[in-house]
Amino acid sequence: MKRALLALWWLVPQFAFYSLYYYGLRAWFQQDDFAWLSQNQNLHGLNDWLTALFEPRAQGTIRPWSERLFFLLNYRHFGLNPAPFHLWVAVTMSANLLLAQWLAWKLTASRVAALAAPVLWLASPGLATPLSWLSSYNQVLCSFFLLAALACLVKALETRKAGWFSAQVTLFLLGFGALEINIVYPALALGVVLLLAPREWMKTLPLFAISGLYYVWHHSVAVKPDSGPYARYWDLDMIPTFGRYWGNALAGGMILPHWRLPAWSWEAVAWILAFVLLGFAVLAWRKGERTPALGIFWFSAVIGPVLPLRDHFSVYYMAIPAFGLALVAGSLAGWAWSRGWLWRGAAAAVLCLHLYFALPINRATTRWHFERGRRVQALVEGIWRAHELNPEKMILLQGLDDELYWGGFYDAPQRVLGIPQVFLAPGAEKTITAHATLGEIAQTVAPENVAARALLWDRAVVYQVDGLRLRNITRAFTRQMPRAWLEARPRLVDTGLAAFEQDLGEGWHAREGNYRWMGRKAQVHLGAPNPEADVLFVAGYCPPEQAEKGVRLRLRTGETALGEISITAANASFEVYLTLPEGFAPEGPVTLELEVDRTLQEPGGRELGLAFGRIGWVRR
Repeated sequence: MKRALLALWWLVPQFAFYSLYYYGLRAWFQQDDFAWLSQNQNLHGLNDWLTALFEPRAQGTIRPWSERLFFLLNYRHFGLNPAPFHLWVAVTMSANLLLAQWLAWKLTASRVAALAAPVLWLASPGLATPLSWLSSYNQVLCSFFLLAALACLVKALETRKAGWFSAQVTLFLLGFGALEINIVYPALALGVVLLLAPREWMKTLPLFAISGLYYVWHHSVAVKPDSGPYARYWDLDMIPTFGRYWGNALAGGMILPHWRLPAWSWEAVAWILAFVLLGFAVLAWRKGERTPALGIFWFSAVIGPVLPLRDHFSVYYMAIPAFGLALVAGSLAGWAWSRGWLWRGAAAAVLCLHLYFALPINRATTRWHFERGRRVQALVEGIWRAHELNPEKMILLQGLDDELYWGGFYDAPQRVLGIPQVFLAPGAEKTITAHATLGEIAQTVAPENVAARALLWDRAVVYQVDGLRLRNITRAFTRQMPRAWLEARPRLVDTGLAAFEQDLGEGWHAREGNYRWMGRKAQVHLGAPNPEADVLFVAGYCPPEQAEKGVRLRLRTGETALGEISITAANASFEVYLTLPEGFAPEGPVTLELEVDRTLQEPGGRELGLAFGRIGWVRR
């Protein structure tokens, strides 16, 4: 009987996990997933693999295990089947729950606390996205490295065997390849050591040294944004940001419409729960029980590195910190269980209040990811079917709403399919809300003249999003198309697409993949910009042998200089936004002239300046 109860004790969190995340673990690819899935197209040798794994990417991140390798290997073996991806997420999270349960037991010496902690962690709104959206697997994998390293530390303290210390350090080092938050591990390790074996605290000092070295190295190779949503603000705004994360973790952060409660009620509940848990931690500390204080420290330490991201509050950043609050709440359950039914009832009321507000937000988030994934899947499969029926034609789409556009289409799933020319139809962007922090809608819209020429020459088709299918409306769209479109010039040109051939002037070589080389000089024909809202956007690449010496790119139109870009090895792949000069307000189409001060001479005699993707006016 005891063995059966012990087995059940271990299995309850696992049952809770697979029950709560039934929808999340079946969600289809969405958003950033497509950028990671498309990595395979650029891998041709060892250097390509090393670049794909270790080159700093979005916001200067370097996460070879949780983002690069995770998508590369799964896509190579299983393609666009999300089930194996989610299986890997599920296995990792199952291991996390076992580790969390074991650690809670070791820290509290209470089976009740150790059972409650992982279950309460699962209910956190912070875990909903990482267990539903594959691109946030980094939170799940980093949790594993932190918990596994701490488990090895506890075993090392118990057994005094050097092997456990070595295993801890190895897991700690590997954790840096999952998520930068891993840098806080030494603080967590120190907290555990002070709780279990205070005299051993000096053994954590080498861990702090490792984190310090990682910080210096990471900041030397990964450039951090100084503007936009990922800019860091080391000021007093970090205090309300901390409070916001704390409140969201305790009471969900919102009120669902069908609850019919005041919008502020979750905040009141968060204050009540904060008072109870902090009061319990103080009471437990005075009685010599330090685990609740460790839980609060855990939350504070792990959420700390994201507090400077004032303009990028993300609920899933709470995924790992939430275990700290679960440890406090689990300790409360274990403490009350040993003190009779009155205290058990009081603790149950506190935990139920937390679950009443937090758990529905968790469930709603996982279901939302699942439903959005269904829509994105239908769109991507519809694009593939349209391409099969019209293999040489441009595909134009209309009828996308905000959710479908920003949740899937903006991140170019067609690149994964190898379909180069898929755009929004001109005018389709009017149904989509612009979000400067997410990206520029204009780059996904077919210019009017490009769409008009392609349709009149039977080189394009138009599809309307209709629920979970695409409906061909090419004939109706073409009949209603304004003839003035034929005379227009695009505001943004993609030099790597055949559709823009007629918008390129002199000085360009033939297309190569999704880019095109210029010689020493080149021209691009563009429509007139809006001088009050537009900037000049230039995206391109400079070969290493050129970048080492430095290249200057000058841009002008007629007699007006628009700017100069200095390209070195530090920005060999560049995306630059240039503010338009004061007084520059052309009324009609313009010819943008590009010129470099240094070129390469190929053996065949071809002169190469820079390679370009998109060039044109965008709003910023």
